[in-house]
Amino acid sequence: MLSDKIRALKLPRPLSVESGTSVREVIRKVQQHGAGYVLVTSANRLVGIMTERDVLMKMVARDVDYDEPVDSFMTPNPLTMTPDHTIGDAISLMNRAGHRAVPHPGRDRLPG
Repeated sequence: MLSDKIRALKLPRPLSVESGTSVREVIRKVQQHGAGYVLVTSANRLVGIMTERDVLMKMVARDVDYDEPVDSFMTPNPLTMTPDHTIGDAISLMNRAGHRAVPHPGRDRLPG
C-alpha cells in the first residue's frame, strides 16, 4: 500500500478560500465542513494552508482580530506532492514537515 500512487486514492476535494478572506470566515467554513485545514488560493493557485495547528499556535495564545486576513496566520507556500508520489512519500513528507495534510497542486488549484 505504501508504494501505491497518490492518484489511486479517492480523496475528497479540499476546502479552499481566497487569499484575503477573514479568519472569522475561514473558521466558520472549517467548522461548517468539519475540516482540519483549508487551502488558501489566489487566482486559482495554491498560496498557503491554514491548519488547526496554525489556529492553536498562532491565534489562541494572543488577542486576535478575527477580521484579519487568513494570510496573516496561514503557512505560506506549503510543501506539495504530485499525483505520482507514493503514499509512503506523502507520509514521509508529512512527518518531515510536521503537517497532517500535504496538498497536491494537480487537484488543489481551486477557486476560493
